[in-house]
Amino acid sequence: MKESSQLNFTGINPEEMLSAQNNSWDKSIIDLRGYFQIKTYTKKSTIYSFGDTLKEIHILKQGRVRLTRPLNQLKANIAHVVTDILPAGELFGNMSFESDYRAEESAITAEDAEVWSIAAQELSELMSARPELAIELFRIQSNRLEQQARRKHWLTTKDVPARLAATLVELADTFGNPAPNRPDIHLTGITQQDLADLVGASRSFVSTLINMMKQDGYLFSIGRNICIPNMDRLNSLAGEISTCRKLDSTSEVLPEFC
Repeated sequence: MKESSQLNFTGINPEEMLSAQNNSWDKSIIDLRGYFQIKTYTKKSTIYSFGDTLKEIHILKQGRVRLTRPLNQLKANIAHVVTDILPAGELFGNMSFESDYRAEESAITAEDAEVWSIAAQELSELMSARPELAIELFRIQSNRLEQQARRKHWLTTKDVPARLAATLVELADTFGNPAPNRPDIHLTGITQQDLADLVGASRSFVSTLINMMKQDGYLFSIGRNICIPNMDRLNSLAGEISTCRKLDSTSEVLPEFC
C-alpha cells in the first residue's frame, strides 16, 4: 500500500473524478476533495478486515474492491465468500457513522485501486453544511441497498441457472467492456468463484453451468474473460425458472436452454 502525500488534488479536473455507471459525483461535491485522505493499493491488498473497528468511510475512486465475509463469523480466519464487487464510485466502510462500528466484511482490492477516506464524524459534519453532499451520498447508498435487496429476492425466486444469468447481466452492466466493432460484452477480472459466491452455489456447479451456457451460445471465452454475445438473450434466460436437464450426479437442476 502506498499513501499519497498530497491530499488536496491540486490541478485535478472534476471531469476526471469518479464515474461508474450511475454512480458519478456532482462537480460541486468534488470541491470537497481536500477533506479526504488518499491512498493507493496494489491488487489483493486488504483495506480492512472483518471485525476491525472502523472510523472512516471510503470512496473507491479507481479500481475494484471485493467485499467478503467469513463462512463462520466466530472463526474469521477461515474461508471467506464474496458478497459484493464494488466499482469505482461506490462507498464502503463505516456506513453506520457509529464511533465503535465493527466491520461486517473484509474489503480487499481486486485490482490496483485508489481510495479516498474521511472520518465518519467529519463527513457527518460536512453533510450538515453541504446538503447536496448528503443527497448524493444518500442516492449512492440507496442504489446499493436496492441491489442487495434484488439479489436476496433472486435467492428465493430463481433457480441457480437463472440467478447466474441475472448476475452475469448485472456484472456486465457494471464492469463489461464492449468489443470493438462487435456487439459482444467482455467481463474481465470476474472469476468463477466470484460468481459461485454471488449466486450461492458451488464453484463446480457454476463451472458446469457456464460450460453449458457456452454450448448453447449464451457465453464464450477469450482467455479468462467471460464474453456475452447477446445481452438481450442472456437477460431473457435470467427470467426463466425451469426443471429440465438434470445432472446425472447431483440434485441441482439445469434449465432448458433455448
